[in-house]
Amino acid sequence: MLKDMKKIKNVFVAIVSVTCLISCSKERLVESPPNFITADVLYTTVEGFDAGLNGLYASVRDERNGLNYTSGFGTIDLRAAIMITGTDNIGAGSNTGGLSTITADWTKNTPADPNIDKLFLWLYKVVSAANTIITRAENPVIKWGAGNKERVLGEARTVRAWAYRHLTYLWGDVPLLTEEVSGENIRTDLVREKVATIRRVMIEDFKYGAENLPWSPTKAGRLTRGVAQTYLSEIYLAVGKPDSALFWANECITKGPYSLVKTRYGAGSDQPGVAFMDMFNPGKTNISDGNTEALWVMQWERNAIGGGENLMRHETTMRYPNARYVNRVGFLTATDARGGRGWSRQTITKQALLWYTASSDVPAGKVDQRSSEFALRKYFILGADDNFAGLTNTATKAPWKLGDTVWLATGISRSIIADPGMKSKSGAVNFSLLPDGTANNNDWPYSLKFAYNDAGFANTTESHQDQIYMRLAETILLRAEAKGRLGNLPGAADDINLLRDRANAKRVIVSNFGATLTTFLDYILDERSRELLVEEHRRYTLLRMGGASFFYRRTNTFNTISKNLALRDTLLPIPQSVIDANLTLKMPQNPGFN
Repeated sequence: MLKDMKKIKNVFVAIVSVTCLISCSKERLVESPPNFITADVLYTTVEGFDAGLNGLYASVRDERNGLNYTSGFGTIDLRAAIMITGTDNIGAGSNTGGLSTITADWTKNTPADPNIDKLFLWLYKVVSAANTIITRAENPVIKWGAGNKERVLGEARTVRAWAYRHLTYLWGDVPLLTEEVSGENIRTDLVREKVATIRRVMIEDFKYGAENLPWSPTKAGRLTRGVAQTYLSEIYLAVGKPDSALFWANECITKGPYSLVKTRYGAGSDQPGVAFMDMFNPGKTNISDGNTEALWVMQWERNAIGGGENLMRHETTMRYPNARYVNRVGFLTATDARGGRGWSRQTITKQALLWYTASSDVPAGKVDQRSSEFALRKYFILGADDNFAGLTNTATKAPWKLGDTVWLATGISRSIIADPGMKSKSGAVNFSLLPDGTANNNDWPYSLKFAYNDAGFANTTESHQDQIYMRLAETILLRAEAKGRLGNLPGAADDINLLRDRANAKRVIVSNFGATLTTFLDYILDERSRELLVEEHRRYTLLRMGGASFFYRRTNTFNTISKNLALRDTLLPIPQSVIDANLTLKMPQNPGFN
């Protein structure tokens, strides 16, 4: 009990008067200040508040870092896994761990799971840090200068709403904390506030950000006005106000400096590729690199204090050196050119891949570039580092040689992949050939959006590449949804076609939406998957657009990889340690977890 009490104090009491604040600017990812400092001293100058914000952003970035640590692999177990996987478009992989263990088998979704406990505590740590900044900013003796107070509060309040967005989609009703907490006002009688009440606070926070944040980040990695506006559009859809959602999406799209990336740009643009994928290249992902579509780009840096340990590459890509191509483990070698070694923690569902087939019209020359070889891994080209000597390529009837193509998913249902040279057998080329209900087995098409390792570290778990977190395409899709809910189906089609035209995909017509709101929303969800695969918090999108039964229907229909999903699993259980630590008032558990 004492251990649980200590844990809950660390979150709800949030003793942040003594904290190590990390500077996470791209220019200088170093500890700033370089020692422990009290909040009373730190939050007295603009520079101090910016240092506090740097620490806040470091905690926010943890979403794409790991929950756990091992001596053998370092940081492991992506937090974002619970937001992305176990849905209609992403199933568990063949090598599960951490939160992906739950999304592989929902019977393991229990109040005692330590990963759920850590996830809950992390988000309240973010809330706590944001509340401290918000409270301290009202000190009348601070000499702010023009616009600085509004900017600082805009960032802190938007982050607080960001954290409650996670908390409410993952757990539903949760305690609502909006003030700095110290050791003098410890509470053990916390109440789970209704989601509707929390969303009202979130709307006010996002509105403040939408009115006071700059259009472009003050430093790389910082929030922009477009982020707050996009979140406002999303939350207004969640509360049934599509007219307000349309207003805020339009504010971002029509008044902001953002635009879709429609042409190649930057280094390597003279090489084969597609415009859609240029913005995911780490050397071209920041707004300062020419990425006009980015609203928020998170920052990482190797061998720097506060540089983070990003796991998106590790968990969204495949562990291809372990695949038994031609009955030889190690047939392929992890290299920088291939984006390093993944961990096969996720599997794109067969249906999600088939949605790309539906948005293409090959006879008309319309092949959706979002599923091209530049966006999805379909094959490898044998190189000097690979181990293919003495083996025969069944496609050519000759020994494997440098430059031969190894096609993915030619034998996914078998442990031995006998014919990887045969394009005609490849489920990565013809998605209909993929089996149903099979995890990727280290041989499956995967997204290349985050497939970049640190140079020279192809076998490490973590990466330190800057990554897009939010972009204009998501705002456009929210606007399309709002228009459709308001009955403007031609307008919704126009918005989707902005993205289809950029991707050289088949254009949408109103009749594609079907005759009901449900068929329209299903179509929007299919398009969101095509555009935002492994980027969006798909779990949240499904719950927002149709609630628990909607999430359950689509996931059970299209994801035959993850097992034993029940309606209760549309929420996570409140960690048992949190319930135990709320000593003077019984905190109710979510249904189905008692």
